Amino acid sequence: MMFPLFVAPSQPVDPIQADRPSFSNGIGIEPKGRQVLEMGIRQTLSGDSTLHEFGDGMTLRVPFSNQLEFRLGVPSYAISRQTGSRFVGFEDANLGLKLQLKPSNGAKAPGFGLLLDTTVPTGSPDFRTKALQPEARLLVAFNPTDRLEIDANAGYLRPVESGFGYNRLEFSVAATLALRPDTSVFVDAYTLRPGSLKGPNADVFDFGITHLLGTENQVDLYAGLGLDHNPRDGFIGFGFAHRF
Repeated sequence: MMFPLFVAPSQPVDPIQADRPSFSNGIGIEPKGRQVLEMGIRQTLSGDSTLHEFGDGMTLRVPFSNQLEFRLGVPSYAISRQTGSRFVGFEDANLGLKLQLKPSNGAKAPGFGLLLDTTVPTGSPDFRTKALQPEARLLVAFNPTDRLEIDANAGYLRPVESGFGYNRLEFSVAATLALRPDTSVFVDAYTLRPGSLKGPNADVFDFGITHLLGTENQVDLYAGLGLDHNPRDGFIGFGFAHRF
């Protein structure tokens, strides 16, 4: 039997970089060969309607390289209740790519990325859109300190409602502060212009906490509210991300 004369020390493993749960996406991409699955449960209140989503934008992220990843949005199972009505079924799937154009250089220079995706009309009749809904987002990430990260997004979306497509601009900014190496809190604000077909703009504020379970798992808890002075306009959710 032969024994090695030298054993190289194991390399430290960076913790998982989950995109959930804030609206703003970061530029981080996992190393090639390390996939990430993100999922959750969310309840949304809007006027007289209540929506439960089991999946909460469930996404499988598969890196092609250290700068490019493929994103598969797995349909969430949704239950929507309005006055006198109830709708149950799967939402549409989503396909996308995220490209890291330039990594962040700490406090010296921001990093940039690009996110391209679209819905695919695969959902149940009550939740399916009859056309693709493409979106493009510019991603900006800046780290003023070792504990603070600022993520900003600017995007264009082509939603479809009641068979009509329209143009929408999206802007968001999130600040994430590390309280400990395994625990962070975030605040996030975003605006959708317009918020719906022939509707007013939608302005939303959300906040939450994330916690690492080792290097391969993250759990999160978050909540948010619309800023249109409707007392019944908000959401709450929790989720999980796993790298494998």
